[in-house]
Amino acid sequence: MKNGDDYYLEVPLKSANFLAKIRILSAGKVSGNVYDLDTGEEYLLLRVESNTGSFSAVVKAEYRTILQDIAGKCFVKAQADRIKDEIKARYGDESDFPFKKFPDYAVFRNPQNRKWYGLLMAVLLGKLTGDEKDK
Repeated sequence: MKNGDDYYLEVPLKSANFLAKIRILSAGKVSGNVYDLDTGEEYLLLRVESNTGSFSAVVKAEYRTILQDIAGKCFVKAQADRIKDEIKARYGDESDFPFKKFPDYAVFRNPQNRKWYGLLMAVLLGKLTGDEKDK
């Protein structure tokens, strides 16, 4: 749901009778809370750093997955668009999409010799960090 320039999203958690309420401000700041639908109270163990038990770990993992999904769908493209806009403004070059298998991968070419000088592609964080769960 949009309210002015900000977005609000409510996502029920599958692991419990909880609801995640996410706010995405126009400046790109994301914040949120998880609420117990039975009591209406905020689930405060979401913020506790120490090991609080398996139930809490499941809720935290599901909340983290929701945030990662939002980031992947909302912010990666926005960053790519900013880069494309900057290249267009600075050099006057448009992106080119030469890969049938990867239609979202964009390249930028030198207009004189058509050689690439830039490539825009999404890479999962786990590929860069070696974190198996993000691959």
